[in-house]
Amino acid sequence: MSSLPFILLLILLTIPTTPTTSQTLPQSQTNTMLSLSNLTLSPIWDPNKQPNPCEWSGVLCSTSSSAAAVIGLSFPPSSVSDPQALSLSCTLSSLQKLDFSNNPINPTSPTPISKCGSLSNLKSLNMSNTSFSGPLPSFTGFPALQSIDLSRNSLSGPIESQFDSLLDIQSLNLSFNSFSGPIPKSLNLGLKELRLSNNHFSGSFPKRLFSCSNLTSLDLSSNSLSRFIPDEFANLSALNTLLLSSNQFSGAIPPSISALKSLSWFGANQNKFTGPIPIGITKNLRTLDLSFNGLSGPLPADLLSPPSLESVDLTSNALIGSIPQNMSRRLFRVRLGDNRLTGAIPPSVGEVLGLQSLELDDNRLKGMIPTSLRNCANLTLLNLANNNLQGEVPRELGELRLLVVLQLQMNRFNGSIPDELFQLNALVNLNLSWNALTGPIPSRITGMQKLQTLSLEENSLSGSIPASIGGLEYLLELSLGANELSGDIPSLPVSLSTALNLSLNRFDGPIPQSFHELSNLEVLDISDNGFTGDVPKFLTQMHSLTTLDLSNNNLSGTLPTFPQYVRVNHTGNEHLKLSSKGGSIDDHRSGAKRKASLVLVIVGPIVGAILIAGALFAGFLWLASKRFDQVEDESHLAEVAEPPPPPKITDGRFLTTNTLHRSNIDFERAMEAVADPTNIVAKTRFVKYYNAVMPNGASYLVKKLEREFAHAFETLELSKLRNVNIMSALACVRTDDDGAYLLYEQPKKGTLFEVLHGVGGGKSVNEASELDIQKI
Repeated sequence: MSSLPFILLLILLTIPTTPTTSQTLPQSQTNTMLSLSNLTLSPIWDPNKQPNPCEWSGVLCSTSSSAAAVIGLSFPPSSVSDPQALSLSCTLSSLQKLDFSNNPINPTSPTPISKCGSLSNLKSLNMSNTSFSGPLPSFTGFPALQSIDLSRNSLSGPIESQFDSLLDIQSLNLSFNSFSGPIPKSLNLGLKELRLSNNHFSGSFPKRLFSCSNLTSLDLSSNSLSRFIPDEFANLSALNTLLLSSNQFSGAIPPSISALKSLSWFGANQNKFTGPIPIGITKNLRTLDLSFNGLSGPLPADLLSPPSLESVDLTSNALIGSIPQNMSRRLFRVRLGDNRLTGAIPPSVGEVLGLQSLELDDNRLKGMIPTSLRNCANLTLLNLANNNLQGEVPRELGELRLLVVLQLQMNRFNGSIPDELFQLNALVNLNLSWNALTGPIPSRITGMQKLQTLSLEENSLSGSIPASIGGLEYLLELSLGANELSGDIPSLPVSLSTALNLSLNRFDGPIPQSFHELSNLEVLDISDNGFTGDVPKFLTQMHSLTTLDLSNNNLSGTLPTFPQYVRVNHTGNEHLKLSSKGGSIDDHRSGAKRKASLVLVIVGPIVGAILIAGALFAGFLWLASKRFDQVEDESHLAEVAEPPPPPKITDGRFLTTNTLHRSNIDFERAMEAVADPTNIVAKTRFVKYYNAVMPNGASYLVKKLEREFAHAFETLELSKLRNVNIMSALACVRTDDDGAYLLYEQPKKGTLFEVLHGVGGGKSVNEASELDIQKI
């Protein structure tokens, strides 16, 4: 946890105070405070209700032998926007604390700060999120300053000598700005906290920091720092937090970090570190994040065992060997996915009773899921996808009543789907695809009342779709392709909006009339079945539909006319005639039909639980080049009105290790694109897609998520909740207006459908090509 509150507490404890009831300000300060109240929108600074400013919330007064004085001033959030408030505040020469945070006073530059030279007693200055822009001013007029917070602004340029006169500075927060150049070498050696994250600093790790022996918190994350880090951390014995994430540091993790007894949080994810994990690295830690690097070698035997350890993330490295048996009982998150781990899942995991998230996907694990997992009653996320696990899906998993995400796809599970799973009434995402499951789909599926994504494709399930599936009123995506299902198709949930995949089964008869109720559906795939009769006209009236695959059935009659933005594949129906006019139709006869599912989707937002960085489906990407009528309407409005300022970024994370994408993508440029409606390339009922051109000319797609799902960025670890479709999100961004965005690569030629399957859909994806795509 940050030491900033503690530092501020120490500062405030040095400010003498007396009971406010006896305090009367000099007339000059009273007049200043009354002028400030006229500039604020807050009712709590109302002289009509309380004539004594010392009684106002956020105002701190102190008395001396002669008179009272204002020594602390904290403006309520969003209460003032007039830059004059800063000028007036600077006339209060007695101030020791000044806090304008979360007030958009928005001066043309921060230079008014440097004009407050009379505040020689000021110890704490907080100008966080005040819309400051331009270069950093000098602070020569503030000799007593101990704490400065200028975070979440638009300050830019290099830092040179602006802080050189601050001999007592202990806390400096410049995060979330646009500072560039190297980290200054003249930083005060008495610093206890330094936050420089989310800027554009470059160069190497500053060696001077190793001389700041009082340093308790150091955050250099999300910059462009590079090269190796010297192994000289031994002198930083007080260091509690060390964050180096999202840079380009290389070489080995410095072993001296393991000797820091006070270190609680170490994050160095999304860099280029190589070599082994230092032995003893977690000895004193609560949180370790080394994900998305190039670390290799086995996991140290003691890695998971220190009693204080709570969270470990080693996702996407090249680690080998088995998972250590000994685990801390305080662990709530273990993320070891996308490595080369072998062996079995240790049964001792069932002794970690507080475990909430277990992600071991994309490894080479074998054996069965240990039944001891039933003891992890707090588990909300279990991702074991893409391993060599086998045996039956344990019915004991049905005891994990808090489970929200269960991903077991791409393993070797056999047997039937246990009925006990359908007791998981909190489950939102269930993926059992690409296994060898047999038997029917249990009718008890309605027990999963919150289910939004159900993926059972590529198994050997038989029988009919249970009619009870229609009771899943929140279901957004249903994937049942490549099974042996047959019989009547029941009425499906009208909530289906992302995709319905029934391909490669044994359905026959006419296309169900009940499909007309799926008015929000974007992708419908009923290919490779035995459907007969006419293609119903109501399919042309499903206004959200973008991709329709009717191929390889026994349909007849005349194909009705679809809107231009709907991609229709009708091949393999020799008695089906084309109308004289139509939408976008794939009329190339397909050869060998792929067994893999056609449905390439972006998995929809998951309410209160999960955001899945899903796949872009082919129909959407074709649509992206065709702009909807609604998009044209919105673009027309943009010509009249000036685009709003771009959303302020509060969190930007890469979800890919691909260095090309990581160097291309500029989060600020992506948000600038989002602010301009003319960049919208597609819009459905639920989401918008923008084209964002990066500084080097590369184009990416930006998907704007629904506002109410933005919180899932923090609650359920977006970056590793993958779908097994072809394309994955490359990055995610969160903004201060609670917005959430995903970034995807644009197709290099044609649509994604054409790249993978040929112009007419006749070419299948070979295994090597699919693997290359998944590495994107």
